[in-house]
Amino acid sequence: MRKMQLPKLEQPAISPTLSIGALLSESPARFEHVTRLDARTYEFGRSGDFYKDIYYFTVIRGEPLIVDNWHKSPEWNAEIFSKDWLSKNYSDLDILVHDVDTAKDTPTNLGDYISYLSSSERQGDEHSRSKRARTGKRTLYAKDLSCFSEWDKLIRRVVPETIHSHGPGDLSSFLPPEFRAITELVYFGNEGTFTPAHKDMCATIGQNVMVDQSANGSSVWFVTRSSDRNAVKNYMASLGHNVDHESYFVALQEMRDAPFTVYVAEQRKGDMIFVPSLAMHQVWNRGDYSIKLAWSRITVDTLQLALEECLPQYRLVSRQEQYRTKATVYAALTTLSNKLLDVHASASPSSIGTYVDEFISLFKMFREFLVEEALADNRQVLATDDKFIVICSYCKADIFNRFLSCPDCKIDRQGWWDCFDVCLDCYSRGRSCACADGTMKFVEQTLWSELIEDYERFGRLISECTGGKHVTARFDQVVAELGRKSTAMVCSELLSMRPFSEQTDRVSSSEIMKGQRALGPKAKGSLNVSCHMCRHQHDTWRTVVCKNDNCGKRFCFSSLWRAFDWDPNNVLSQYTWICPSCQLICNCNRCLRTTTKNPYIASLVNVQLDDRPKGDSRGREWLLVGQASNAYWGMKMRRFKHRKRTNVKNFMHKDGGAG
Repeated sequence: MRKMQLPKLEQPAISPTLSIGALLSESPARFEHVTRLDARTYEFGRSGDFYKDIYYFTVIRGEPLIVDNWHKSPEWNAEIFSKDWLSKNYSDLDILVHDVDTAKDTPTNLGDYISYLSSSERQGDEHSRSKRARTGKRTLYAKDLSCFSEWDKLIRRVVPETIHSHGPGDLSSFLPPEFRAITELVYFGNEGTFTPAHKDMCATIGQNVMVDQSANGSSVWFVTRSSDRNAVKNYMASLGHNVDHESYFVALQEMRDAPFTVYVAEQRKGDMIFVPSLAMHQVWNRGDYSIKLAWSRITVDTLQLALEECLPQYRLVSRQEQYRTKATVYAALTTLSNKLLDVHASASPSSIGTYVDEFISLFKMFREFLVEEALADNRQVLATDDKFIVICSYCKADIFNRFLSCPDCKIDRQGWWDCFDVCLDCYSRGRSCACADGTMKFVEQTLWSELIEDYERFGRLISECTGGKHVTARFDQVVAELGRKSTAMVCSELLSMRPFSEQTDRVSSSEIMKGQRALGPKAKGSLNVSCHMCRHQHDTWRTVVCKNDNCGKRFCFSSLWRAFDWDPNNVLSQYTWICPSCQLICNCNRCLRTTTKNPYIASLVNVQLDDRPKGDSRGREWLLVGQASNAYWGMKMRRFKHRKRTNVKNFMHKDGGAG
């Protein structure tokens, strides 16, 4: 079947002559102004009500905000915040520039790039890609440059410390400096350069201030509300794009047709724009040049969103997290616990309300991801000194504490051994190395006894500071009342279920997937169970059996993933799993003829997902076959959505199978 491809977008999407005022007036139902506040009303350098206003717009309302006139602060130094100063002091700095037309990065130095900005080689008004190709002009974009030390010191004197990078209003400041993400970045814009539609990493709050521009320079911002993120995701999918891939600039007409509000603003020198968590935004640069300084902040609110929404999505698409979200929660609790003790001992209860509220929120997050690492037997876990630096070899996520490591899959990377380390979430979903066996070992970076001791200490502190109003349960009680298996328990069961082989008798994953060879002694004769849904034969360990009395039907995880949106972890974590057939929602053709009362309509999100490993060639999917039956399931679920349930029998496939 031929793969459908969307036509490439001819750049630029925004004309140099476009009037922002005209755009807003002609489509008032779709476009809105970004609210502006004047930095001078807050007394430069003082927090006052400034942070409250930022919180109100970016968190409570979830809308973008511009605070302008920072360049009129007495601390602002226009000489240092200029391209001429950079040309004089950092001319030899090696950088990478991005060619908009070829989408390739080219090495150069900052001095040559600044010269390019004012040369005839730059695209100028040639905003047609084909015309630029004929004239030999280029559109080069210098972005993601590390902030210059002089600029970092200067901006910290200009803006209140509550919005500094790694400042009091940024929870990443609680991490040791060597573990913090580099967030302060510099961008050079010129006509035709752009940043495609994206969301800031890990739901952080984005901040971007323009420090220098040419007479005609500016940047046009298009930002959505934080609350519209699901509508944005669905609309981008209808256009054939994923906002997390950061590869598409939404055209003006597409924004006019969107089912959500788009906030528009033209940023000039001294304007700082605040972007709320999970708000899609894109930027189009205009004129000869504009220079911006950007950074992100982590707050209690952004941490919760990152854990609930961002990290699960990043794991699916194998995107590196960068911000060490879970480690930030733990580091913030450790530091705030000492501060809370001091405040509690010296102040009245009413003055510590804010500290306690944040501490309780962080504690709940800590409890949630710590519970997932709980094991019935902690003696099977090995220890390592690599704290806060282990990354999942499959999904690239930062691993907080416990993970699984293969003793045989090692790669020599310039003198150090890179083991195949996989996070618990990935392993519980069938992601592993090519060995695919039960020889992996549990490893922890911090002793479990220390983490549990901290958990109990944090809980006692909350009870003391709230006068007993908030009493936290002991950790073992929380695990017992979970009502399901933890992710670590699921991994432990998978380790015992999976076949194993000696190191000298490794076989390829493709052979096992095709059933050509068994993996080892435990696998012999195991290719003998049939999936109720797809009717194919599978190894026992790659299926799950219904626990309902007199049922015993088996389903492979690929079918559950595509037809019912059921994640292997969610299925395996249940003590008593009841299959779709017993729940009367099965959408296989046999059940549609007989027992199904309300067939489940899958979302198709998992059908469209590419399950292949992205970053490490050693990675494999063992419970899900990413490229199997996608065409059939896509056709089936789309037809489901266009037929009434009472007419469902007319829908069935002519061969009666599941595709």
